[in-house]
Amino acid sequence: MVVAIRADLAQVGESSWQRDFTKSKTRLKKKAIPKLGLAMPPLSEEILEGFPLKMARTAKVQLWSCPVWNIYLHSLLQVVRSVKLTIQQRELIMNDNEGKEFAALGVKKWLIKQLFSLGIKSPTPIQKGCIQQILAGDDCIGAAKTGSGKTFAFALPILQNLSEDPYGIFALVLTPTHELAYQIADQFSILGQPLSLRVCIVTGGSDQLEESLKLAKRPHIVVAMPGRLADHITGCDTFSLKKIKYLVLDEADRLFSESFSDDLETIFNVLPAKRQNLLFSATISEEVRDSKILPLNKDRLLIWKETDTQLTVSTLDQRYAVCPAYARDVYLVQALRKYRETTPSSHVLVFTDTKKECQVLSMMLNAIGMDNVCLHGYMRQKERVAALAQFRSNLKCTLVATNVAARGLDIPSVHLVLNHKLPLEPTEYIHRKTIAAKFA
Repeated sequence: MVVAIRADLAQVGESSWQRDFTKSKTRLKKKAIPKLGLAMPPLSEEILEGFPLKMARTAKVQLWSCPVWNIYLHSLLQVVRSVKLTIQQRELIMNDNEGKEFAALGVKKWLIKQLFSLGIKSPTPIQKGCIQQILAGDDCIGAAKTGSGKTFAFALPILQNLSEDPYGIFALVLTPTHELAYQIADQFSILGQPLSLRVCIVTGGSDQLEESLKLAKRPHIVVAMPGRLADHITGCDTFSLKKIKYLVLDEADRLFSESFSDDLETIFNVLPAKRQNLLFSATISEEVRDSKILPLNKDRLLIWKETDTQLTVSTLDQRYAVCPAYARDVYLVQALRKYRETTPSSHVLVFTDTKKECQVLSMMLNAIGMDNVCLHGYMRQKERVAALAQFRSNLKCTLVATNVAARGLDIPSVHLVLNHKLPLEPTEYIHRKTIAAKFA
C-alpha cells in the first residue's frame, strides 16, 4: 500500500530518482499486474515534466504536493486495492468450491492453501481412502502405484496434528534409498512452510557428526534410512525417539527385507509403544501385514488397496527382445540409437542389476557418444543428487541406474524404460515399469 513517498532530491539527483521509479514501475507492470489481468496507469512524459525537479533540488519534497503526481499515485493506489481484492476473491473461490474435497476429509484450510499453491486441487484415491482414518488415529497400510500421491496421504495428517501440538521429534519416516528420503523431505518442507517446519535427513553419505548435531536440535520430522539411523541410536545419545507420534515406512515391502531387519529391530526397540504406524508401498506382501518386529493395532487398522487390479496403466506399451547374453549390450545400444533417431530429447531410463554393471554400462555409452548419467549405491550423495538433477532438468536425457531409481522417485516424464537385465523379483519389475506408466 502507498502510504508516503519522499525523495531527497539533493542527495539522489534527478536521473537516479527517475531511474529507480521507472524500474519499480516496470517490475509491477511485467510481473504482478498482468497475472491478475489488471492495467497499469500510464506514466507519461507530461507527468515526469510536471514535477518541478529543478525547483526542489535542495529540499525534501512530498511527491503528492504536485497535483499531476497526486493523480498518478491515486491511480496506482487503486491498482493496489484491485490486486488485494482479486487475491481475496480467488481465496474465497478456492475455499468455497475447489477445496471442498480436501475439507470433507478433515484437512484444514491452511494445508489446502498449500496444496493449491502446488497445483493440487483434488485428492487422489489413496488420499481419499487414508487421510480421514489417519486423522482419526488408526494404523494404516496403503498400497498404490508409484505417482499416486502416497506421500501426501501421510504427510497431510502428520502436519495437521503437528500444528496443534508442535514439538520435536514428532514423526519418523523410514525409506530404503537416499533419493526417496530427499524427495520426501522436500515435500514435507514445502507443505510445512507456514509452520517453519524443521526436517532432518539421516541417510549417510555425509558427516555423521553433522547429522548428530541436527538430531540434537529436535527437528519436527526425521526422514532416515534404517542403517544410518541405527548407527546413531547405538553410537550417541544426543536425541530421543521416545515421544514420536507417527512411524512411517515408505516402500514398506523393501524395508521388511532381510537386509534391513537388524536395523529395523534396533530402531523399533527405542520407539514408544503408543504411536501410529503408517505403511505405504506399491506392493504389499504378507511380511508387511504380519510382521513380528512391527505389530500393528489390529482393532484399528485400515488396509487400503486400489480397486484397479491392473498394476500399470493400459496405455503402457511393454515389449521384450530375445537375444544371446554375449550380445546384450549391442542390442541395448541399437535400441537406444533407433529410439533417439525419432525422439532425441525424450527421457530414457536404463536399469541394470548391479552397481558395477551400472558404472561400466554408463562409461561405455559415454565412450560411443551417447551422453548419459548413472545412479548407483557406490556414488557419493552429492554425485547422486547431481545426477538426478541433471536428468530431471533435461540436461542429460539418459539415466543408467540400479534399482535405487525404481522406488518412488518423482521423475516427471520418462518416455522409455529399458531393462538391461530383468530383476530377480517380479515386484521390482513392477516398480521399474510404473515410472514410465506415470507418463503414459
